[in-house]
Amino acid sequence: MFAAFGFGLLGFIDDLLGGEDRGFRGHISALGRGRLTTGMLKLIGGAAIALVLASAPGFVTGKRLLADALLIALAANLGNLLDRAPGRVIKASLIAYVPIAIVAGVGAVGVAVAPLMGAAVGI
Repeated sequence: MFAAFGFGLLGFIDDLLGGEDRGFRGHISALGRGRLTTGMLKLIGGAAIALVLASAPGFVTGKRLLADALLIALAANLGNLLDRAPGRVIKASLIAYVPIAIVAGVGAVGVAVAPLMGAAVGI
């Protein structure tokens, strides 16, 4: 729920207050000119959320923490890229959920993800 709320809030702020700078290069060049864009805020905030989520299960090695955080951040970025048309990210999430549900079963991961997927089906 933290991930959905955190990434959703960052996306909402970017949609509401975003300027003309688009894409990774646009946000980096604006930062080089001394201007912080909402897209850069989303990038920095998303990295922070990913680090918090990756460190939540307990202590892991530094490399594992960074790899897990990178995977979380890239998955959120993929969702952001798919979210250019209404419902596209929900459809892709439901397709990706099927193999996860089969592998996770009724374990902790399967039970944790099921409510979010149920909400996606409802939407």
